[in-house]
Amino acid sequence: MRFDRMSMAWAVSACLLAGCDLGGTYEKRAAEALASVGQRAALEALLAPSATTVAPSKLSLRLPVAIDNDGKTAIKSDDPSFNPPFVAIPGLTATIERLLDDEAGKFAAAYVYLGAVPKEGKKAVDVQAEVQKQVATAFPAANWQDVQLGPALPGKHLSASGPQDFQTADAQGARTAAQLEGQFDIYFLETATHFVFIGFRAPRGQATKYTLTDAIKASLSTAEAEAAEGKAAERKAAERS
Repeated sequence: MRFDRMSMAWAVSACLLAGCDLGGTYEKRAAEALASVGQRAALEALLAPSATTVAPSKLSLRLPVAIDNDGKTAIKSDDPSFNPPFVAIPGLTATIERLLDDEAGKFAAAYVYLGAVPKEGKKAVDVQAEVQKQVATAFPAANWQDVQLGPALPGKHLSASGPQDFQTADAQGARTAAQLEGQFDIYFLETATHFVFIGFRAPRGQATKYTLTDAIKASLSTAEAEAAEGKAAERKAAERS
C-alpha cells in the first residue's frame, strides 16, 4: 500500500511538471488569458496611438481614434463651435472636431473638449455647479455623478442626451447646422494643481456606428496625471509655508 501511495504521488508530480492538467485549470486559465488579450486588443483599436495633454495641466490621455486622427480639425477659440451650444467649459483650451458618417451615409461632427483651470482660490463644488447650471438650461435632469477615471483618478461625470445643434456636411462638403439627437458627456477631475474637464459630444447615429461609448470609456482609462505636476505643487506649498 505504501508503494502505491508513493507511486501515485510521483505520478501526480511528474504530471504537473510535464504540464498535465488534472482539473481543466490550464485550459480555463489559457482561455481567460486569451479573452483578456482579445479585450485589450479591441480597446487598443478604439484609441489614438499617442496621448494628448490637457493643457495647461499635465494630465494626458489617449483620445478615441474615430475623432483624433488625420481627418480632425482643431477648432479656434473664436469659432462658435469651440464650446458646446449650451455650456462654456471652464478653462477650455482645445476643441477637436471630426466629421463622421452614420449608417445612412450622412455626415455630422463629433467633438472632444479639453480644458483645465488652476485650483488656487477655487472650490471644486463651485466650478462643477457653474457647469451644471448652464447645462441644465437645455437638459434640466443633468447632474454630476461619481466615476472612476484612470488609475487612482476618481472624478465626476455629467451626461445629457437629446436634441442638440451639430455641424453637418453634404456630399460636396457644404456645411450647415442641424438639430440632431445627440449625447454630451463631460468629466471633471482634479490633479495636484488643476481642475480638469474632458468632454465628448456626438450625434447618436455617429456615436453608435463608431462605438464611441466604448471608446470614451477606454480613453478615460488611460488618463494619467504626471508626477512632475504633483512635485511642482509640493514645492509651491513649501514656498508658501
